[in-house]
Amino acid sequence: MEARAEFEEALNVEPFYVQAIINLGNEHMIVGDYDVANSLYMRALKLDPGDARIYYNLGLLRRKTGEYAEAIRFFSLALQVRPDHTEARANMEEMLR
Repeated sequence: MEARAEFEEALNVEPFYVQAIINLGNEHMIVGDYDVANSLYMRALKLDPGDARIYYNLGLLRRKTGEYAEAIRFFSLALQVRPDHTEARANMEEMLR
């Protein structure tokens, strides 16, 4: 919870701080707050649609919630933005087996 509070405080100071938004989304995903995590990732995506990490995290989130076609789509988008994103590639390949 301490990290979560720090990310929330960072966003109080700088509401458009994409890294803090992503990190806060990660914290929510870890504890199973999937709707909140999704909202945060989508907020980050609007601010920086060229960040492969956001697509990757959305892929992980969709995978956790059983939305496999959407997970693959987001992993694919991460790879379009950053073709060398090894984690996105590994997750997508695993899901396609």
